[in-house]
Amino acid sequence: MEEIHELKQETIDVNSIETWKIDSMIKEVKDNKEEIAKLEEIANQHIEEIKHTLQTKKDKLLKQNSFLLSTLAEFAKLQKDTKNQKSQMKWTSLNGDIIIKKSKQNFSKPKNDTIDQIEEEYPELVEHETVKKLKWKDLKDKLQEKDGKVYYTETGEDISKFVSIEVKPEEYDVK
Repeated sequence: MEEIHELKQETIDVNSIETWKIDSMIKEVKDNKEEIAKLEEIANQHIEEIKHTLQTKKDKLLKQNSFLLSTLAEFAKLQKDTKNQKSQMKWTSLNGDIIIKKSKQNFSKPKNDTIDQIEEEYPELVEHETVKKLKWKDLKDKLQEKDGKVYYTETGEDISKFVSIEVKPEEYDVK
């Protein structure tokens, strides 16, 4: 694997630099971006291969566990010393317990698209909520910064206690 060493950066006088040198630097940035994209693609392919191998091995082990667990459950049901409780059965062994959770019925919550129908028949079962939401787009258009403070332009009030200023650093790119 290629070692990446820290590059020696020469000091460049931008006032006297020649155009061909600028063009060369732009090409170098583009080449570096292509190399990064290539390396990311290779890494992603390796990651996908590893995920596939993991999933294959995991599926095999889960299938084996499923068989073993069903066999253990059948065995535990036949034992006289299996403890039978309300929601589960339990048989104790030296290496651990076999626990069989008994089948039970659970209600499934109605889907959101049926709420209107439920409200028509059982209005007492439907709760109405009001959600407060800031109209950020409208507010942002009415803000002004002066001396590091944020002012609401319609009233001229300082609202810095509600809205802060984030300074995004300058970015450089070549396309």
